Amino acid sequence: AATPVLAADFSLSKANTDKISADKWQCKRCVAPSNLSGDIAIGAGYTELDDVHAGNALGQEEDGAFGALNGRVTANSDNGWRTTATAHNLGMDNGDAGLSTGNGSVKLYADYRQLNKLDSDKASTPYYFSGDQLVSGPSYSPVLGTEPNRVSLGISASTDLAGFSVDGDLGYRTEEKQGHKVVSVTTPSPVNLAKPVDSRTDELTATTSVAGDNWLAALSYLGSVYDNDTQEVYHNTYGSLLAPEPDNEAHQVTLSGNLRGQSGVFDGRVSLGRMIQDSALVNAQTSPIQSWDGQVDTLDMDARYTLMATSRLRVQLAGRYSE
Repeated sequence: AATPVLAADFSLSKANTDKISADKWQCKRCVAPSNLSGDIAIGAGYTELDDVHAGNALGQEEDGAFGALNGRVTANSDNGWRTTATAHNLGMDNGDAGLSTGNGSVKLYADYRQLNKLDSDKASTPYYFSGDQLVSGPSYSPVLGTEPNRVSLGISASTDLAGFSVDGDLGYRTEEKQGHKVVSVTTPSPVNLAKPVDSRTDELTATTSVAGDNWLAALSYLGSVYDNDTQEVYHNTYGSLLAPEPDNEAHQVTLSGNLRGQSGVFDGRVSLGRMIQDSALVNAQTSPIQSWDGQVDTLDMDARYTLMATSRLRVQLAGRYSE
């Protein structure tokens, strides 16, 4: 079921004023009406699936009734702001939605996306997880695959300051994953397990740049924090079998620039990074290392100069340093 969203425009710019003399008119309050346009579709259905791959293709991986929202709506306000809302299969297992608004110099956005990708529901295993304990019992068929949910927020702005063009961007994204994946352990013979997946990743990006007539300078930051809520695989007889992916974080600050001359262009970049991992490792009796308070600092620099010596000769000098 679909319905259009329309609004008439009665602003003066649409009026026929060819035969009207407006020399003595006085405008005390002229308000331009807002415009609303787009289309919205609401869907409902029922699925009965025998294979997870069909669910991946159809976007609905559970049996039963479902509802979905699709559409795109745009609103123009009288103060120059333009807002757009979109939805694609929102309400189903695979769907997304977005909202953005801006006035030419400032833009804000928010996005949501759910993208399930299941690999199999036919695998069979006699091993179960009870907390971090690995126990055996009757065979069952866990659903293998992950179900990530992602939310993104951001803002960007641009302005002129003291004759220079200034731009800035700030973005945040968080993603949660649940499901099961295949791992192999030795008990003492090799076996495959359906290990639970339960993690969250947060990312933050920030960039600001200043541009002149023939140069550009930018400062940016990228940060990522990974949090794993799963536990190690432990067996009463064989001890610790497998460590979870450790919590970690990474940060990077980059300063870059560009300078343009009459016949040459110079580009340069300096980047400082730090990666941290301080989670406990697998508690194996044969391992002397129970945890690794790890920190890695990085330094990357590169520069390039391009010279147009003649109309048929270009000379380029480049260098890179990493530590």
